[in-house]
Amino acid sequence: MYRLILLMMFLIGAININGQEFVPIKENGLMKNAQAYGALLCPLNKNKADQVLKKVIELNITNMHINGYCEARAHFLSNKISSLITENGCSVGKIWAFAPSLYTMIWDKKLKTENPLFKGENVTWGYHVAPLIAIENGSKTDTVVIDFSIKDKAFIPYKEWLKKLNCPEAIYLFTDHNYYLFNTFNGLILTGDNYNNFKTPDSFPQIITGHFYYLLNNDTLTVPTGLSYNDLAIHLIEKYYSDPRYSSYKLPIKDLVEKNEGMGNLVNRSLNNLPSDLIEDCIKFFNERLEYWKKQ
Repeated sequence: MYRLILLMMFLIGAININGQEFVPIKENGLMKNAQAYGALLCPLNKNKADQVLKKVIELNITNMHINGYCEARAHFLSNKISSLITENGCSVGKIWAFAPSLYTMIWDKKLKTENPLFKGENVTWGYHVAPLIAIENGSKTDTVVIDFSIKDKAFIPYKEWLKKLNCPEAIYLFTDHNYYLFNTFNGLILTGDNYNNFKTPDSFPQIITGHFYYLLNNDTLTVPTGLSYNDLAIHLIEKYYSDPRYSSYKLPIKDLVEKNEGMGNLVNRSLNNLPSDLIEDCIKFFNERLEYWKKQ
């Protein structure tokens, strides 16, 4: 517990007011046994880079839900393109951006960009992640991000990607693509030899610990579920949000899509503020998309 308090004090003082700050991989080990290794990004020639971009376009992942399930999109894409890149130990990476709301308890500032689902509005959220590769550019090497939610059907230089998140105080870092997500202090289970599965209270702040984790080898549901929720959010907006028959439900639909937390409750029939026909249709749609993504 003493270590937790010290770390939280460190994170409070970590606000960067001058611009995005690269946090080296070695700095991730903020807790005992916490590690996150960086990727070996070998520059791809133009032909190989074109193959990667073509593959991502063919996968046709819905990208309009920019603030929802980016970790599932990034993981799926990274795994699909890794076979095109893995030569002589080279691999795909991931770039992570964290807003102050996730690394300090005294500032709630978030990432912000235009909301593709609601024209003329902005969307804010705490973190973003996307695949990262390196490309030959004459005598230089460009480090670029694959994120069609930010730049459609094209690579984007990582510094430009960060700028598009409109949060100069964000911290960012690169990891190997096998890391799926990160731990936060609320509800964290400490599994190291000295912790005996100690669980922090759910009431603890949702602040990053610096510890990233892999999915289990036999986990075949987490990524397909995230991709299906991603599709479901678009389905809700396209089918119901502008339908005058459901005009009285516009606010809860929008709230559900923007905050993400309720998608599981929708699929589990745990919501009581939406009509039953909408809920049953969404469950059917979700299950169809889940079966689709499980086969990919």
